[in-house]
Amino acid sequence: MRTTNPKIPLCCSKLWIAICLTIVANTFIVRALDPTDVVLGVNSGNIGYLRYIHYENQFDAATLDYIFGEVRVINGTTKLMVALSSRNNEDIALKGEKVQGIDYTLLTKSGTNNFSYKPNSHIKFFRKLSVNVPKGQKPPFDPSIEGLEGEGSSMQDYKWVVEKNCIKDRTEFIMELVKVNDPTSIYVIDSVGVDENNDQVVAHRYGWKPDKINLIRRLPNEFANQDVYIRIKPVRYGRPDKALALKIVPHWISKSSLAENDSILNSKVTNEKDMDKLLNKFFNESLLYCDSVKSTTGHLPDKLPLIEYLTMEQKEILEKMFFDVKIVNNDTVITEKNNKQIKTADIYLGEDMHKKLSVTHINCIPFDKILTLKIHCVVGLQESTIKLFDYQYALLSEIWRGDLHPGSNNISIDNLDLPRGVYLLQINSNPLKTTISAIIKR
Repeated sequence: MRTTNPKIPLCCSKLWIAICLTIVANTFIVRALDPTDVVLGVNSGNIGYLRYIHYENQFDAATLDYIFGEVRVINGTTKLMVALSSRNNEDIALKGEKVQGIDYTLLTKSGTNNFSYKPNSHIKFFRKLSVNVPKGQKPPFDPSIEGLEGEGSSMQDYKWVVEKNCIKDRTEFIMELVKVNDPTSIYVIDSVGVDENNDQVVAHRYGWKPDKINLIRRLPNEFANQDVYIRIKPVRYGRPDKALALKIVPHWISKSSLAENDSILNSKVTNEKDMDKLLNKFFNESLLYCDSVKSTTGHLPDKLPLIEYLTMEQKEILEKMFFDVKIVNNDTVITEKNNKQIKTADIYLGEDMHKKLSVTHINCIPFDKILTLKIHCVVGLQESTIKLFDYQYALLSEIWRGDLHPGSNNISIDNLDLPRGVYLLQINSNPLKTTISAIIKR
């Protein structure tokens, strides 16, 4: 596919979430979603916050991964989100050194912004330690390993099964609290690691709850009311054949809201209803953010929300709002719409009345209290209605009823005193109805 605006892969459809939910129905334990921990990276502040440190120690037959992020300092009802260092705003991918001990090259890149906290505060964070076999390979599962590690569950141990003797050195990741004015003053908050597995098929992990993902710890009062920061210190104790790799990349939906591990390493994900709310909220916030940037700057933001989290219908809405899609010489050409703001929606209804009516084109409609529609009909449609839905496809109200005449129909709907958000529009002509298209209320 050739595009003149490659910023957004409109045809990408990984359907990761759908696949995840299918597996959940059969295998995983379901947990309720905590809305206070759901952060969507759809504005400049959240994009900066939802960045994760990803350490990787790669061996011939396995890879050790450590992912860290989402630092939140909590004191009573006050919650402070602490982003990774603003010096590392760009995506980072670099190699460390083949050394034993501390890798200082990577240590300098793995810190947060400075912050301070009050006495009796806690810190929440996302931390995931795991081992993975190369893509396309399956780990050597041996039922006799039951009870070797962790809490004696074969399922828990299976998550750590690798080839014998493939983990060549012991690697540890230490989460440190450091005083800005005295870098020698350090408090260890968390430490986990993975040891050499020698003749065992289960990787030996150790430290404070190495199987958990979302954690909370008490902060020391002796560091309170001072400027501090968090850093992740990588330490290796074996014979490092390869250098550690470090990546710092953003994620669009907080990893902590998507899954957790229980005591036997079954992934606990949210139930399907809450997941739908989460993804619809992500869609709503994404459209509002894109529209806001487009209206103020004349162009879309440099980093657009990930298409893989949207349904096919939501992708079509995003595409129709902000992009022109044309076929030129059998190639699909995608360009960003040049118009800065469109106040009138042009809706074209299908000519074949024996099929379901379809909206073939609708522009983005940022409106305040008056919504203006221009509807083109090939034939007259009697007893038609226009209904308004919220972004979760719940019917809000019927906002217009009347006849649509052949040709152009101009309809103005006022008194739409709605909260700011994204809404969905549906045109009905019994027993037929259109597809739903999106509008934006500022």
